Amino acid sequence: MNLLALALGLLVVSLVLVDLIATTIVVSQGSGLLTSTVTSALRRSWGRVARACGSKALLGWLGPVTIFAVIAVWALGLSGGWLLAFSAEPAALQLPAGEPSSLGGRLYHVMTRVFGRGSSELSAQGLWSVLEQAMGLSGVLLVSLTISYLIPIVGAVAQTRSMASTVASLGRSPEQILLNAWNGRDFGRLDLFMVQLTESIGLAAKRHLAYPPLEFFYARCPGESLAVQLATLEVSLLLLEGASKAPFDSAALNALRGSIADLRQHVGVRGEEGGCFPAAPSLRSLSEAGIPVVGEEQWTRAWREEAEVLEEHARALERAGWGFEVVFNPARASG
Repeated sequence: MNLLALALGLLVVSLVLVDLIATTIVVSQGSGLLTSTVTSALRRSWGRVARACGSKALLGWLGPVTIFAVIAVWALGLSGGWLLAFSAEPAALQLPAGEPSSLGGRLYHVMTRVFGRGSSELSAQGLWSVLEQAMGLSGVLLVSLTISYLIPIVGAVAQTRSMASTVASLGRSPEQILLNAWNGRDFGRLDLFMVQLTESIGLAAKRHLAYPPLEFFYARCPGESLAVQLATLEVSLLLLEGASKAPFDSAALNALRGSIADLRQHVGVRGEEGGCFPAAPSLRSLSEAGIPVVGEEQWTRAWREEAEVLEEHARALERAGWGFEVVFNPARASG
């Protein structure tokens, strides 16, 4: 018996099962190490190609491709690990006549035991029969946990895009959000919308923590893009806080900005390089609408104080195939 092959095979199976459970069940910890490695590699390579081609459609396939790549790694890892373990002893799986199985026969038997019913031509005895039962159970675990992981992701993608559309309905640009809420004296019920969005964005942050691949489901239009709408909302809050002299609910604003910061943390844009610091938007349209605003110098200083936050949004926009130009000039967006 080749004990090294047996040990390596069982080690591979154990690593895959630990990653599977960490990713699908221990949702508070995000993805397992293996899954994180696969998703990070795909994000960099696929995203680089899609952005180089300028294709929103190609970038939009990153999410589904990432999910199926992770599932394929789990399946191949389990199959390969069990094949290596049963290859440690040629007589581990025997034909009815008592002859050792071939490599092709062992591969077929492992695949059918992991994904379905085992081959009736091969049988295992003693310790190998225990491992054969464990192999079947690992297959059941793989299929059941994969299905239970996929269904919530599909729902979470729809909820995320619905939330982005809700933000877009407030206004197509940061200035437009304030102009739409302005009633000549104050910003009306904008604080109520901020409270509602705080809850929605907080839930989105929890979903991104539980299902990290959500980050890779990029939308093809800015109205459904989480990155675009979060940046638009953040800039509108900066205008409200740092440029407008009109009264507003500071508690609601701070709570909403806190929820946006939590979501930025879970999509993994902090600490990365890149992200161009955008120029401060003009206050002319707000002033012309009768909204009292501070001077340009004071506004520029307040804008620069948020450089780190804005650069994080710039990185998120870049990942999603957009830029700050679509935030300030939505009409320039193209898909």
